[in-house]
Amino acid sequence: MEKNLIYAIGKEQYALFLDNFNMSIRKGESEYIHHSRVAMKRLVAIKEYLNYSCSDDANEALNQIDLPVKPVYKASGKVRNLQVALLTISDYIKAKPPAEFIDYIMRKLQKRKNKYFQVANEISLLDEDMFSAFFSQLLNQAYKGNRDLFFQHLERNATLAGSLIEAHPPGKEWHDARRWFKRNYLLLQMFESDLLSHPETGKVVYYRHIEQLIGQWHDLMYLKKVTAKFEAKSGVESKELKSFKNEIADSMLKFEHEIRQSF
Repeated sequence: MEKNLIYAIGKEQYALFLDNFNMSIRKGESEYIHHSRVAMKRLVAIKEYLNYSCSDDANEALNQIDLPVKPVYKASGKVRNLQVALLTISDYIKAKPPAEFIDYIMRKLQKRKNKYFQVANEISLLDEDMFSAFFSQLLNQAYKGNRDLFFQHLERNATLAGSLIEAHPPGKEWHDARRWFKRNYLLLQMFESDLLSHPETGKVVYYRHIEQLIGQWHDLMYLKKVTAKFEAKSGVESKELKSFKNEIADSMLKFEHEIRQSF
């Protein structure tokens, strides 16, 4: 992969991250939190490729791509998890939960948003020009990659992800596998214009399909955990809640089967 293309795309993604991060603080809207996270996930995908293809003495510098962002990224993830839980209820579950459960999520969501804004206002980040200068210097000094290494990296990610799915029952390892598949999808998506003639580029559809399946399964698993916490805290044991829990479990099994069938 050409150094100047990696630089241009990395710079673009950092600018997108900063724009959406700043808008999330000013307006507090969930879409800006989401888009800032997507841009950072793309940057992390680039970082992981660079870890694979740069000289070993660049590891400390490579960590600076996302290290300053990690506190706010973690806080935004906790917000996003609950936002996705609400979307999962409306999009995938026909049996609606008790109103008290939605109230419980909304209260937790507001607390997590408050924490996110606190962390976001305290964090110190490189501005766009500073990041561009740092990223350019890093690539000029350490990048040793090429197209062959790029596709070797994708193959390594896919092999690792597939082995996690095949070797483990549904759980944390599946979520880890999703990260590797998603990084492959994001890398192929970002560099698509330079890879149109390469046959491996067609796998972008497969990687997207797999990571979305695992993502939907993981969203249901997270919703199941939130429901269990609500039930333990509130003591609610209604038929409505039972039907809701049963449908979550059934939907999880359906996605687990689809994921297994995709290998």
